[in-house]
Amino acid sequence: MNNHPSRHKRMACEERQGESRVGEKLTHGLGDEARKSCNSLRRNGFTLIELLLVIAIIAILSAMLLPALQSAKTLANSTLCKSNLKQCGLQLFIYADDFNGYLPSNESANPKRYWSRELKSVYGDAINSKTCICPSQPSTDNISQSYGFIRTDGTAKLYGCPPILLADSTYATNPPFQNYYFLWTSNATLNSGCIYPRHLRKANCLIPDGSAVDLDRNQVLKSPYTYDSKVGANVYKMSAQFFY
Repeated sequence: MNNHPSRHKRMACEERQGESRVGEKLTHGLGDEARKSCNSLRRNGFTLIELLLVIAIIAILSAMLLPALQSAKTLANSTLCKSNLKQCGLQLFIYADDFNGYLPSNESANPKRYWSRELKSVYGDAINSKTCICPSQPSTDNISQSYGFIRTDGTAKLYGCPPILLADSTYATNPPFQNYYFLWTSNATLNSGCIYPRHLRKANCLIPDGSAVDLDRNQVLKSPYTYDSKVGANVYKMSAQFFY
C-alpha cells in the first residue's frame, strides 16, 4: 500500500518531463520556421528590374505633380501681386487726398519723376518699396517698381482718370523687363510702354475704385476698360496698350 504514492509521483514527474520535451520541440520548431522565413526574405530581395520599376513610378508621379505645384505657386504670386496693387492704390489715394485730387508725376524727363519715387519723396519710409514690385518679376532686373502707371506730368486728377491706374507693365521692345508707365492710345501698333500678362496670360490691374483685377488682352481692349479721349475737335476711343 505504501508504493501507491511513489507511483503517482513518478507518473506526475514523467508527465511534466513529457510536457517539457513538447515545449522544447515547439520552441525549436518556431525558431526553425523564423530562420527559414528570414532566409527566404534574404533570397527574395528587390531585383534590379523591380528597383527600376519603382524609380520609374516615382518619376511619373513627380512629372504629374510638378505642373500642379507650379500652377499653385503662380496663383499665389498673382494673389500677392493683387495685394501689392491695392497697397499702392491706397498710397495713391492718400496722395490725391493730400494734393487736392492730383496724382503724382510719372515721367522720364530729367530729373526722372517716377510715381513710386514721387510717393517715396513725400511719405518717406511710410512707403514700403516691396509693395511696388510684383513677386513674379525676375529678381535680377534690379528695379524700383513693377507696375506701370498712367503717364502724367502731375496735372492728372484721380477723378476722371482712365479706367486702369496701375498694372503689370513692360517695354514692348524688351519684355518682360518692367516699364514705369503704359500708354493709352487709339493706335494699336504703338511700340512703347504696355500692360504685360505676368500671371497665366493675364495682367493684374488696379482700377480707380481701389479693386485689383486680372485682365486678359480682350478685356483690356474693350469697355469698360476703354474710354473716350478728346484731342482738339476729335474724340478717340482709347485703349491701354497690351503686350501679348
